[in-house]
Amino acid sequence: MSAEVSSSERSLVLVHGSWHGAWCWERIVDPLKSAGIDVFAVNLPLTSLEDDTAEVRRVVASAGPDVVVCGHSYGGRLTSIVSDGAENVSHVVYLSSQAPNAKQLVAYRESFRPGSMEIPDAQTLRAKYYSECSEADVEAAAARMRPMFSVPGSPEGLEFRPWEHIRSTYIVCTLDHAIEVDRQRAMAANMDFITVVRADHAPFYSASGELIEALASIVRDDRPSGQSESASTKR
Repeated sequence: MSAEVSSSERSLVLVHGSWHGAWCWERIVDPLKSAGIDVFAVNLPLTSLEDDTAEVRRVVASAGPDVVVCGHSYGGRLTSIVSDGAENVSHVVYLSSQAPNAKQLVAYRESFRPGSMEIPDAQTLRAKYYSECSEADVEAAAARMRPMFSVPGSPEGLEFRPWEHIRSTYIVCTLDHAIEVDRQRAMAANMDFITVVRADHAPFYSASGELIEALASIVRDDRPSGQSESASTKR
């Protein structure tokens, strides 16, 4: 990272995705803290959307007066729900997560088909979510997965769009097999900034260095560094 950030300036809240826990951020939390950023990794109860939302809201409320919230995958919808009404959130970050505009949400609801709520087996984790990770990472993640309360890909909670009034960034994972890259790019067009990392659906492992740099620059400069793409013209 090119510059340190005073912890008094801004904090960062990380919201993990389906089946995971705060443990998934283990490779990026300490480097970000070493750069002077106050980092809070939420550990979702995964017992209901309401419980998960309440936990994110609790952490965000306690994180200080100026907060960047980053939601990965399922955590993106929680980021949207909580940030939409939080006065202390100044920047929302979507890391390979669902963030549809009104038209995209209609199409999403029409195409949605309920799937399995079961924790993915190691083979599915390897092929769909952790394709660029080591075998050790796959095995370690598989051992720590927890069950979900409902289908992770449902449209529930996707009607919130805080990026319409809060600074926003979408981080596209270009090797992702869980959320198609074209779909990520379409939703990213809703945001102020787009940046990319060469990663699968587990960028906190497969591209931790790039992710650290992107998040640090958002906290530091209110915009991502690295492989930035076209920015929204909504402002």
